[in-house]
Amino acid sequence: MSGLQETFNPVESLYQSLLDHYGIEIDFADEVAEASLASSEEARLLRIRKKAPVFRFIRTAYLHSGEPVEFVRSVYRGAL
Repeated sequence: MSGLQETFNPVESLYQSLLDHYGIEIDFADEVAEASLASSEEARLLRIRKKAPVFRFIRTAYLHSGEPVEFVRSVYRGAL
């Protein structure tokens, strides 16, 4: 998407920015959340021990037509 890095303000909503600048309206999203254990790479990046508890999220956002427009995999620390 041309120009997204220039027009997107990370303190605002990505979905609102997509609508305002590109006319792309997210209609719905599917999200799965699960508890898991950190891999070696995740532990290094999150600065936690290997196999520490983490939360995993996978989200796919869709247009009204059903076309997917966003796919996200996230890993969060289980504790601070």
